[in-house]
Amino acid sequence: MNDITSPKQVVAEPLSYLKLRHLAAYLQKTREEERARIAREIHDELGQLLATVQMGMSMMAEEYRDHQKLSAKISDFDQLLREAVKTVQRISADLRPQMLDTLGLGDALEWHAQEFQKRTGIDCTLTLLLQREHFNPEVATAIFRIFQETLTNVIRHAEATRVLTTLQEKRNHLILVVRDNGRGITPGQSRGSHALGIMGMRERAYMLGGRLKIFAAPEQGTIVITRIPVTPKEKGKLPHGKNTHC
Repeated sequence: MNDITSPKQVVAEPLSYLKLRHLAAYLQKTREEERARIAREIHDELGQLLATVQMGMSMMAEEYRDHQKLSAKISDFDQLLREAVKTVQRISADLRPQMLDTLGLGDALEWHAQEFQKRTGIDCTLTLLLQREHFNPEVATAIFRIFQETLTNVIRHAEATRVLTTLQEKRNHLILVVRDNGRGITPGQSRGSHALGIMGMRERAYMLGGRLKIFAAPEQGTIVITRIPVTPKEKGKLPHGKNTHC
């Protein structure tokens, strides 16, 4: 009798690993589609409803402005509705920014950088060196989500006061470089409690044939470099050119 356990494991383990990566890619795509659907419903239905009510309140306040108490209460409700509309717009944009699909990747990144700066007070400078406005939807989504997650990590961990970002289209690749002036990431932190976020960013890039590197800057802060082909490449080929379907 011959023990063939080891050869079987050599074949089985890579196959299982690839299956997991394909499953992760499928779940990621499904989640983005669900986010887009929920964002549309929030924006189109709830947002429009609140906007209509707010408009009606404004008209009522104008009509009854001679009644001081009634007018004051209407104005209070009108202000609450304005805040509700803004909240709906923010939640919808966080789920799936519509400008990513309509105006393009560059405008979506600019909007998010501005919102990040307004919300946190951290100076966020974005430089775009792009030859076009629209890219493959999966590539655009990956770049946007990596940028979003990187800024989230800056808020949580970096203690930075400034973020410099460049997105460049070069040699059929999109190269995103995000650098902050915070305390800098350590090897231990890259494997620590927030390593899952970093792992998620790496997976997004890898699934499209790209790469992501994160390291401490020579002087101060952290640098995240993402490189993804403009035309995504399929990763995770199985033996004999067959793909695993999950």
